[in-house]
Amino acid sequence: MMDRSTPSGYWKTATGTASFVYSADRHPVGLKKSMLFYRGREPSGRKTKWKIDEFWALDNAANGSEELLAQLCRSRQNVGLMVCNQSLN
Repeated sequence: MMDRSTPSGYWKTATGTASFVYSADRHPVGLKKSMLFYRGREPSGRKTKWKIDEFWALDNAANGSEELLAQLCRSRQNVGLMVCNQSLN
């Protein structure tokens, strides 16, 4: 397992297990794992609104094994649904 700690906190898996990402012809081409950022140290860290999606591109080799080709991460703040009051007049 990779060390996902930083000087101010750590990333913790939000989904438990990674899910497959499929191509248009329904072949697995990668994995996606979602993680949340906690400020402080384990196990007493405080959950923040920051979320990261980690994408792993896989090479489906001819021998049937899968090899990691690349890793890409997308981070964002998880702010939820916002409702705006607007006048239609």
